Amino acid sequence: MVLDDGVVRAGTMFGTVFLTDQRMEVDSPRTRRLAEHEARHADQWAAFSLVGGPAAFPALYALDEAFFPGAFNHFERQAGLDDGGYDTPSDCPSIAGRLTLVSLGLVAGSTLVARRRLRGPAPASTDVRTSPARRPDNW
Repeated sequence: MVLDDGVVRAGTMFGTVFLTDQRMEVDSPRTRRLAEHEARHADQWAAFSLVGGPAAFPALYALDEAFFPGAFNHFERQAGLDDGGYDTPSDCPSIAGRLTLVSLGLVAGSTLVARRRLRGPAPASTDVRTSPARRPDNW
């Protein structure tokens, strides 16, 4: 499949199922390498499903792909760029992706701090047993 950005992909992995619109020779070295690459994605999917449920890996992959597209994607790098048919980039990942992640972290952190400040101090205990106004004299 050819994506809008011109990147050619061999297919897509869903769990342990590999979907493609290409005809592939079963015994070619290229197909074997691609199968190994996709098997690594199946392992990633299984590991993240165990920890975060069946939607964890696709969500994390999509998030990573949004900030680090194609050969910069951390999951693709772990699965092996050459085996997956990616050209290994000579430059480092886009600074825009890193800045976006840092910005999102700063926004999330400042939102938490602002919410805490708006709430003010925690209210005093209203527990009948410990409230001085409600305590019996013989306590």
